[in-house]
Amino acid sequence: MSQSRSLPFTPRTLLLTGLALLGALLLVIGGFAAYQLWPRVIDTSALAGEGEYRLPVPEPGAPQVELGYFVTGQNVSPQAFIFSGGSLLKEHTSIFSGVVVRHPEATFLFEGGIGSRIAGEFERNFSGLNAKLFAYEGRTPALEQLRAAGLAPSDFNFVLLTHLHWDHAGIIKDFPQTPIRLLEAEYEGAVTAGKIGNPGFFPEQYMDPAINWDFVKLDPVPFGPFERSKDIFGDGTAVLVELGGHTAGSLGLVLTRSPKERYFFIGDVSWSAEAVSIPAEKTPFARSLVDRNREETARTVALLHEIAKANPGLAIVPSHDEAAFAALPRLAAAAP
Repeated sequence: MSQSRSLPFTPRTLLLTGLALLGALLLVIGGFAAYQLWPRVIDTSALAGEGEYRLPVPEPGAPQVELGYFVTGQNVSPQAFIFSGGSLLKEHTSIFSGVVVRHPEATFLFEGGIGSRIAGEFERNFSGLNAKLFAYEGRTPALEQLRAAGLAPSDFNFVLLTHLHWDHAGIIKDFPQTPIRLLEAEYEGAVTAGKIGNPGFFPEQYMDPAINWDFVKLDPVPFGPFERSKDIFGDGTAVLVELGGHTAGSLGLVLTRSPKERYFFIGDVSWSAEAVSIPAEKTPFARSLVDRNREETARTVALLHEIAKANPGLAIVPSHDEAAFAALPRLAAAAP
């Protein structure tokens, strides 16, 4: 006598199983999104009452520093992708910036955005997900904007970089004879990062033996809470300090035009001046991609937060924050 055998899955069990799997998937996605977007304020209690956060001001009669910024590219994303606790409904425009600094003793280029060779470099070094994550909209290259302002590469005494990530180092080959200044620790860290395939670095941008490196050596001279600093011109108008965490040797630059007009260029330690004011870290996914040391980066952001509170008139200017740059003068075109 034959026996009937029931099917292991009925339409009802298939439907319930599918719904359960969909629910589990939604829970995973929801949990990931909550983890990424959950507001995280950096604890600054360890810094409260610790150290001196006021930054020295140049003596009266110090030379006047002139500056003008330009933009070589941008991308736009929700603020929530830029820092922890940011709004999903508010846009953040990230720019690739450069600043021309004129001092009576020298004219130098601070950063410079993406270089004239960036399209090919990007294609050779990024593919798949990375190409989508780091996509950008290019604008007029730095050399063309500088030329329109009446400036040639030979007019610059040096180029000063905060660090060697691809969206900063691309300018190097546009200034083949000009001294390139940064910390030697940053160069060494970039060489190591390039060898292990860290996607933030394009070795072709900085491994050319013809590059005219002029490594910055910080002096054992305190500058506010920083134990070491480099007063570029010896008059307090342009001072370099190390900002730990983002890369192996990121630099920050404090430029003073007057006691009431001062700028602290912080590179990519934070992408947003608003984040420093909270203070808040980058989102977990973003910092896992770009920050060398999370804890050290968070300490630096907390330190910058305290410095901003203690120094009225000091503007915190991340390299990629369009809103922060709005307070600075634009690089003007040369008179016809």
